[in-house]
Amino acid sequence: MLMNSPIRVINHHYKGPQADFDHSESAYDAWVILAVDRGVFEYRVGEETGQATFGDIVFCPPGTSLHRRSLEPLSLYFLVFRENGMAYNEDRGESAFTIPIGKVTLHDHARLASNFAYIRQCVLPRDSVHRQFLAHVVFDLIFICAVEKQKVVKHEDPFIQKAADFIRNHYREELRLQDVADRFGFHQSQFTRRFRTAIGMNPGQYLTLLRLDKARSLLLETDYTIDAVAAYSGFQSGFYLSRVFTAHMQMSPSQYRRRYRI
Repeated sequence: MLMNSPIRVINHHYKGPQADFDHSESAYDAWVILAVDRGVFEYRVGEETGQATFGDIVFCPPGTSLHRRSLEPLSLYFLVFRENGMAYNEDRGESAFTIPIGKVTLHDHARLASNFAYIRQCVLPRDSVHRQFLAHVVFDLIFICAVEKQKVVKHEDPFIQKAADFIRNHYREELRLQDVADRFGFHQSQFTRRFRTAIGMNPGQYLTLLRLDKARSLLLETDYTIDAVAAYSGFQSGFYLSRVFTAHMQMSPSQYRRRYRI
C-alpha cells in the first residue's frame, strides 16, 4: 500500500500533437509542469524565457505568469499539483530540496521516458488509486529535476564550486563535511553560509540529495540488497538508508523498487 505523497496532482493532461499552440499569459493557483514529449515550444515563466524540447521540464510556481507557444507540432504533458508538505532534513526538519522554477534539462532520457510511460497510464483513470500512484510518479520526476537543478551553481563562487564538485565526486565515501570545509579553508559556519548562497541548500542537504539519487538508480537498475545499495550510495547502513529514503520519498526503498521498476 502506498504512503501519502508529498504532493497532490489536481489536474493532468497529455496534449498533442498540436501544430499551432499559443497560450497567452496566465497564472495558476498551483504549481504547473510542462514536459515535452515531442516537438519544441517557446516559454516564459515570470522573467525567464527560453525554448523547450524533449528532455526539458518547465516548472511554473503558483501565481506566476506563464506563456507558451509551439514552434513546431507539439505533444506535451500538462501537470498541475500542490504540495502536501515536502520531506525532511534530519537536523532541522527542512526539505532536502526545493521545487525548481523554470526549465530543467534532464540528460537521463531512459529514466524520463519511464516516468512518461507511467504518467500515460494514469491520464484516463481518475479513481483514487490511480491519483495516488500518479502523485508518486510526478514527485519522482520533481525529485530528479531538483537533483539536476542543484548541479548548477546559482551564484558564482569558484571555491564553493570546487567544494561542490569534491562532494559530488566523493559522496559514496565516508565524508565529513567539516573535513570538506577544512580542505577548502573555511570555518564550518562560513562554509555552510556560502554553500547555501551559491547552491541553494546547505552542504548536508546536498550530500543527502546525491546519495538518494544514487540509491534510487541502484534500486531500479540492480538486484542489490538494501544493505548493498546503502554501501554503494554512501549511507552507513541499510537501516539508515531506509529511514532517510522513507522520510524523503514517502515510501520505503523496497516499495519504491516494486512500484517503479520496469
